[in-house]
Amino acid sequence: MRAAVRWLWLPVLLAFAWAGWVVWSRKAGNAEIERAAEAKQARADAEIVEKMGGRELKVLSFYANPGIVGRGEAGLLCYGVANAASVAIEPGVTGIAPSLSRCVEIRPARDTDYTLRAWDSKGTEVVQTVSVTVR
Repeated sequence: MRAAVRWLWLPVLLAFAWAGWVVWSRKAGNAEIERAAEAKQARADAEIVEKMGGRELKVLSFYANPGIVGRGEAGLLCYGVANAASVAIEPGVTGIAPSLSRCVEIRPARDTDYTLRAWDSKGTEVVQTVSVTVR
C-alpha cells in the first residue's frame, strides 16, 4: 500500500503537465487567430479609407434631391467630403459641417446653382457645383 501511495505523485504530475500543455497550446492558437483577424481588419480599414478618398481632400458626392422642385417647395442638398477641415455651400446654406454623408433642406425661390467648397487642414480647396431648377 505504501508503494502505491509513494508513486501517486507521478500520474498527478503527468495530469498537471498535460493540462498545462492543453491550456498553453489553445492560448497560442487563439493568439494566432487574433493576429490574423487584426490583420484582416487592418486591410479592410485601409480599403475603406481608400474608397472614401484616401488621405487626400475629396468630394465624395454633391447632388440635389430632387433636382427640380416646385416654387416654395423643399428639396434636399446632399454632400459628402473626405478629409475636410471645413466646408461651405453658397449661396448661404446653413447647418454645414464636414461629413462623409449629409443632407440639408433647401427652398430655392428660383433656379439656383449651389457651390460646395471644402478645405483641408493645409488650405487645399476643392469645389463642385450642382443646379436646382424651380418650376
